[in-house]
This record gives sequence, C-alpha cells and structure tokens, in this order.
Amino acid sequence: MTKMYRPRARSGISRTLFFVLICSFICGCVVYKSQGNTPSSRQQAVSHSTRVYVLGKVPDQEREQAFQDLLSSAQAAAAKRGGGPETGFSYSLAPRGAVYPFSEVEVVCLVQKADSSLGDALCSDFFRTVDRGMKRLLAPKQAPVE
Repeated sequence: MTKMYRPRARSGISRTLFFVLICSFICGCVVYKSQGNTPSSRQQAVSHSTRVYVLGKVPDQEREQAFQDLLSSAQAAAAKRGGGPETGFSYSLAPRGAVYPFSEVEVVCLVQKADSSLGDALCSDFFRTVDRGMKRLLAPKQAPVE
C-alpha cells in the first residue's frame, strides 16, 4: 500500500496573517485614491501641439545644448507675452531617434488649464520662436575670414 502525499493544513496564525495583509493592502489602496492625489481636470497638463525637430545624425553636444537653450528661451518669451502663472505653460521633450536618440526630438507644448483660450496662441508663439531659432542653429557654419 502506497501512502499519498497530503499537504499539511495551514495553521490558524498564517491564515490570519495572510488575511490581515490582504485587508491592509486593499484599505491602503482605497485610502490613497480617496485622498485626492489625482489632480483635477483644471490642473492637468493638456497637450496643445507637437512638433518633431531633426538635430542631425551625428552627435553634437554643442548643438544639443544650443537646442535646449533655444527651447528655454522660447518658453520664457512665450510665457512673458501671454501666459501668466495660472496658465501653467510648459513643454515636454522626448528623443525619437533610432540609433542616436537625439537625432530627432519630439517637443510637446503643454498648457495646464484645459479650457485655456491662451493655449493655442502660446503654443504657436512658442513653436514660431523655436522654428526661427532652428534655422540659425542648423545653418552651416562658415569658416572665419582671414
């Protein structure tokens, strides 16, 4: 006659501990959600427009730094012209290149208030400034004249 393996019954303490852990996890999730950690729709950033800029296939730290400076100055100029602090105007930057990530960069114009009438004007002003700067940034460098 062969004996069959029969698993041992779990002790009452391990069942209670398991039950307490599950309950505390569920309660923690419910409390976290109910505390209002999700921003209201007026506080969430809204993407108004997106552009992709090609910086070149070869890594160039000077060009990348100039592009970052260009974005910062374009944001400051657009915010100064029409967006107060209540608008929450900003931008997002994401590399899109396959081999060299910064060969192409996606720039997204963000405005905090979903119903902001200034959003389109701010974003078009921002991208207009960036476009003008990109022409200068990507222009071929001329050799110094002696």
